[in-house]
Amino acid sequence: MSLKDILNPKTEDKVSDVYIEEKTESFSQDDLSDRWRKFAYSVKLKDLDLYSTLTVNEPVLKEGFLVQLVIFNQAQAVDVNNRKLELLNYLRSQLNNTKIDLELVIDKEAETKGVYTHKDKYKKLVEINPSVDVFRKRFDLQF
Repeated sequence: MSLKDILNPKTEDKVSDVYIEEKTESFSQDDLSDRWRKFAYSVKLKDLDLYSTLTVNEPVLKEGFLVQLVIFNQAQAVDVNNRKLELLNYLRSQLNNTKIDLELVIDKEAETKGVYTHKDKYKKLVEINPSVDVFRKRFDLQF
């Protein structure tokens, strides 16, 4: 290889065609659930948040090999999307189907039910037991 070759690379390099065998073996909801749980357990030690997200709701098999997972917030969507390719590759290989895809659905009702901050937790506690607020006022506690 000469300096001329390095400075003026040829643009005629051939791009090799990559052939991926398409597999469309059918599978049941039970098969999906079983493989889903196995993947979730495989990430449990490394990523507990992702494990929780994957196991809180059961994935649902829809038409066209679409797997739908209901999640509660955008943070969970980010967690799943960060590992989506790994999850899909695992499911595709385990279930012999390259058409599997994943759809995340954020449950807006569940998102509003979540209590995240200290104030949210306090408000929720007062909803459950109003005497907590009376106690706070009697002892002049700040929140």
